[in-house]
Amino acid sequence: MGEENWAVAGCLRRVQGVRSIVSEQDKTKRGPEVVKLQILIRKDWRNEEGINRIRDLLRDLRIDFIDAGQATLSAEMPAADFQELFGTGSVKIEPQGPGESDFGRSGGYAAGELAVPAQLRPYVESISVPPPHIRM
Repeated sequence: MGEENWAVAGCLRRVQGVRSIVSEQDKTKRGPEVVKLQILIRKDWRNEEGINRIRDLLRDLRIDFIDAGQATLSAEMPAADFQELFGTGSVKIEPQGPGESDFGRSGGYAAGELAVPAQLRPYVESISVPPPHIRM
């Protein structure tokens, strides 16, 4: 692991202590219909300061921060608010049982290309809806 990667890993460990992971109580208040989001951070903001700024902006947009990786953030938001924020709809995907070559698929949502909200553009390269998981 290069020196830069060690610095990022250390930053993420420090941020871990202040993560705002959504509680089960919050999920109950919001309802079960949430769209998962993957947020790609611009390279210059892949540090503790950048993650904290993005988290604050996500809160203002009613997006719940879930976790931070080296270059991405995981988040979620109510499906009902998705179209209002991104100007496009999402399609619900139901879970699937086991098939011939896998053990099924989790449910979730799908969406086309998403425009990054203006207040996030200085810090965020892109936002996407991850595909449901295939259980192997």
